Amino acid sequence: MSKMSSLHDALSLIAQAAPGAPQGGPKDMLIGMLPIILMVGQEDDAPGVVLIGLICIMAPLVTGVFAAVLQRLLQSAIELKSENDLTV
Repeated sequence: MSKMSSLHDALSLIAQAAPGAPQGGPKDMLIGMLPIILMVGQEDDAPGVVLIGLICIMAPLVTGVFAAVLQRLLQSAIELKSENDLTV
């Protein structure tokens, strides 16, 4: 099996993993890079490449989750404040 066909198979499996999700977003691009990084790490026998690749992929995802949690907390705090303003 050639490298290109295995890469194509890996990317097609990723595309089929979430059929209802919007395609082409930044998250999809970052997660789609994972098989490529893993293949480069196996070819060169360099675990540092895989580690750096995982850090580059996970950092924006963790930042996005943290921002979503803060947004949810801020919304609930605003709702609580507006409810408390209405009480006598």
